[in-house]
Amino acid sequence: MKNNIIYEKHYPLIESEKICDTDNFSVKKADSSEHIPFDQFLEKIYKDVHYVPIPEKKETVKKFVDKAIEISQINEIDLKIIKKSDHVSANFYFFCSMWIGFLKELICLADDITFRKDIDGFDIMISIDFYTHATYIKNRRLFP
Repeated sequence: MKNNIIYEKHYPLIESEKICDTDNFSVKKADSSEHIPFDQFLEKIYKDVHYVPIPEKKETVKKFVDKAIEISQINEIDLKIIKKSDHVSANFYFFCSMWIGFLKELICLADDITFRKDIDGFDIMISIDFYTHATYIKNRRLFP
């Protein structure tokens, strides 16, 4: 499951980037004191995952990507667009406070939105997701 960066643009930073150590994450097994490495945990989860294309989304994904790039360029906001197995994420990065009215048109195209803090040296990251495939785990549809 490899993610492919479609587009990435960074504007000059005011602060140094923060470093996050993700190599030492582990997950505790239920009903046990044993921890398994995070990578092994993900392998277990993803072994029963499969993706089914959503044909009507094929036409709109380019509009989603183009709109995200346009918003980033007009407002000079850092953006990373990532193509994942089942969706495309447009990740916008902010310091401290923000206004997001300019994202309305992109949000109308989106299937999901996630807000995260302290990502890649920024205070806030908004991930706007557009699903191109339905995600199934053990034949149960999870997304979208």
